[in-house]
Amino acid sequence: MTVKAVLAGSAGQGVPALGFLLAQAAFEAGKEVTCLSSLAQLLPGGPEDCTVAVSQEEIASPVASSPQIALALDEAGLARLVNQVAADGHLLINSSLVHSTVRRQDLRLLLLPAGQIAVKLGREQAAPLVMLGALAQATGMVSLKYLERALAAAEDQKPELELDLRALRAGAEQVRRAHS
Repeated sequence: MTVKAVLAGSAGQGVPALGFLLAQAAFEAGKEVTCLSSLAQLLPGGPEDCTVAVSQEEIASPVASSPQIALALDEAGLARLVNQVAADGHLLINSSLVHSTVRRQDLRLLLLPAGQIAVKLGREQAAPLVMLGALAQATGMVSLKYLERALAAAEDQKPELELDLRALRAGAEQVRRAHS
């Protein structure tokens, strides 16, 4: 079965990098993967989306018209995703930046104050990684172990690596606590 996730935010939030990490983690786990980004680099704050498809089999198309998983980093991202997510799909929202109410009752909704969690960790820019850790824990699309490996490979020798790993783990821990 192919699982598709769409990550959405605005330029500067690292949406393509998040998608790459998710895809790399799935690849390291031995899955078939596609990763398709659409971004408006010429527009500061313009929309950025990334679709990641993961499967045990070859993936026919990287496009996701009704993804099973959606991650909204900001209000604009939520506006683009809320009506696309498949019924009974996961919708993860960074509630530090999104204050809209989701009216759909057919979704598995997770509101996570990723910005506040990242600030407590010491780096507000790590909020998207908090969300990615939560996505891994909530959906099982990839394991946290493989996300950590992908992040370590991408940030090898960078001083932020340890804090960014803590951000991934903090997102996963928030989901674990919410479901215990």
